[in-house]
Amino acid sequence: MTQLFNLFQLGVAVEHRGIVVAPLFPRHDPAADYMTLDEALGAGLNITEVDEAGSVPRATFEATEDAEERLRDVLDPETDADAFWERVGTNLKAGKVRLVFISDEIPQRLRRIVEFLNSQMSPAEVLAVEIKQYLGEGRQTLVPRLVGQTAEAQMRKGRSEGRRWDEPSFLEEVERVQGREAAEVARRIMEWSRANLPRFTFSKGATVGVFIPVLDHQGSSYKPLWITTTKGVEFPFHSMHRMPPFEDEVKRVELVRRLNAIGGVQIPEERAVNGRPSVPLATFAPPEALAALLASLEWILKEIRGAAV
Repeated sequence: MTQLFNLFQLGVAVEHRGIVVAPLFPRHDPAADYMTLDEALGAGLNITEVDEAGSVPRATFEATEDAEERLRDVLDPETDADAFWERVGTNLKAGKVRLVFISDEIPQRLRRIVEFLNSQMSPAEVLAVEIKQYLGEGRQTLVPRLVGQTAEAQMRKGRSEGRRWDEPSFLEEVERVQGREAAEVARRIMEWSRANLPRFTFSKGATVGVFIPVLDHQGSSYKPLWITTTKGVEFPFHSMHRMPPFEDEVKRVELVRRLNAIGGVQIPEERAVNGRPSVPLATFAPPEALAALLASLEWILKEIRGAAV
């Protein structure tokens, strides 16, 4: 510890409700550029404290309209903005953040700070990437090097492996989270999938399971719906532009209207045709509602198989 204080010095401490935070500076060249949280997140994310006691888990996270536009610029077109910001909020609440310094040269003093912080912080990660540039004979070569991911840090943090879901464990979790009616609906959809589709698969999420029926047709794989252990039935309209004839928005609107004709289903057309709306499984508990859902799925398969490629 004495060696650490010979290398670093504390800046001005700030106290808030019993928590004291102080910046850490190297004694040599004790200066560091920084930005406030408001400056860093103001362009894309709003954080609102909703608990009078200042409980972080009670904070809410909301994307601004500017953030939606920025997402379209930097992420894959299939990325669902709502799901993306939901994951951001979940990870921030859980402390799952990664701070990365990127430079053409990582000084030794910064390397020591990064390695020290990364070994102490969990599950947050602090890393640095040094990117050396080499030029010669009209060519440019970039050589990256990762700093901070020491063996000690990896042992402290560990890495949770995804859970291997199967039908019994999936249905058990659906019943635990959504109730017995929901689990019965999920079981009936699985039975229909087994009889009408060549295969299905399960996700490997550690806490959330996803059942995905798959239609293999003319060299492509089509996924007309998903069932999740937490949300229910999800319709991946956001990726249907790869599913002829549903790349035509008119067809997606027709599908939304077919689903909305089912009692209890209310999917906004303007959002659904390019989003990933979900409907609770229990909505399809009435026999006529489940029959209508399965009829809609049969219509989807018929349209895909009959589409000219």
